[in-house]
Amino acid sequence: APPLTDVRVFLSTSLPGSPTERCISEALDVLGRDLAAAGAEVVRVDPPLDYKGLFRAQKVIAELFTTIVEMDNPLQRPKGDTSPSASRLWSAEKVQAIGRQQLEAFLMPSVRSHSVWILPAVGTVAFPHNPEHGPIAVDGKEYPYWQPLLPYVFQAAATGHPAVVMPIGMAGHLPIGCQVIGRIWKDEDLIAVCRSIAAARPSGVPRPPVYAGQR
Repeated sequence: APPLTDVRVFLSTSLPGSPTERCISEALDVLGRDLAAAGAEVVRVDPPLDYKGLFRAQKVIAELFTTIVEMDNPLQRPKGDTSPSASRLWSAEKVQAIGRQQLEAFLMPSVRSHSVWILPAVGTVAFPHNPEHGPIAVDGKEYPYWQPLLPYVFQAAATGHPAVVMPIGMAGHLPIGCQVIGRIWKDEDLIAVCRSIAAARPSGVPRPPVYAGQR
């Protein structure tokens, strides 16, 4: 694993317009201070991406995969097929390609040998099972079910960059996680940097009192 003195971290404690619990942003802020104290270069800036465009593009791709899964013959369009047209897919892939280039340029190392982007894994901590997809409260304010859940899950998926989710703290008895996104085709380097991040916090993250079906 590389020393943190060779690592540059771009830190986003939240993203604009994305409902994010305060405890998650605070845990990421603490992580940033710990990494800076351990020698990492911590830059608090968001990548200049077309977030809305990437989200829409990923939605189109998801529609395609849903259609393929539901079809007996994915090479033949069934009657009444509503899957994305070739032109919609081409437009989505073009947006993804631009986002891939932008994020890769953002993460290109300069003086430091490794660069990663750290951001929330999701906008809320774990909540009671919600099969009806009712509203979710974020710091006391209710949002539609998907609004706190989706803003952080599409960036790496849309651009193809590797991502690792790791624990960084606790909110009461519930764990808080972050995602660490690395350079494209650099999966092993990303895992090594994550090992360095974990090693920089020797106290570790306590296990929640209930996990893996055990008490």
